[in-house]
Amino acid sequence: MCELIEAIKLSKIYNLGETYVHALREVNLSIARGEFVAIIGHSGSGKSTLLHLIGCIEQPTTGSVVIGGKDTGRMSQRALSKLRLHKIGFVFQHFYLLPALTAYENIELPMREAGLRRRERKDRVHGLLSAVGLIDRGRHYPYQLSGGEQQRVAIARALANDPPIILADEPTGELDTRTGTGIVDLLVAINQKYNKTIVVVSHDPEIAQRAERTIEIRDGVIVDVLY
Repeated sequence: MCELIEAIKLSKIYNLGETYVHALREVNLSIARGEFVAIIGHSGSGKSTLLHLIGCIEQPTTGSVVIGGKDTGRMSQRALSKLRLHKIGFVFQHFYLLPALTAYENIELPMREAGLRRRERKDRVHGLLSAVGLIDRGRHYPYQLSGGEQQRVAIARALANDPPIILADEPTGELDTRTGTGIVDLLVAINQKYNKTIVVVSHDPEIAQRAERTIEIRDGVIVDVLY
């Protein structure tokens, strides 16, 4: 498998007034196309910071993130926005669905931003709703959905523009054990069926057990890698 994501001597320092926090310290990491990777660690270990840097949500203090052979540090803000829209899908702990939009409309929104035609958007949204088991819930608003259903909508939204990379930050954190297992099953199925590269930050031991590789971070440094 070829490398899709590379972190090269990646460091992140936050300036908090008179205090500097070293969230990451020269992290080197390669993730292959189609791989399912779990990143684990205690709160404050730097795992979410690493995910945000990989996703180009934040910029590193030093080092670089290379995606598909392109150094993101050399890209303009417009190019980074395009990269995030087409190459990376995001799933978050708190879902972040727009409350004024239905499930269908939440999934469709990234497609509108990408300029897809109406017919293509419609076909793709219906396909994604079916893929996440919510074909009959497209007209429902977030408040009408359970936590697990909202997260399934969020996963479908992450897949909207068919990105090769899905980044998930604590995707089961707001869910009970049974519902969380269903979300893990869905992520595994997406990885295997569609060959998506999935990187998950989590405290959930089930995700760590089912990932192909588990990376443990402590105090901003990778301390262990398990296969």
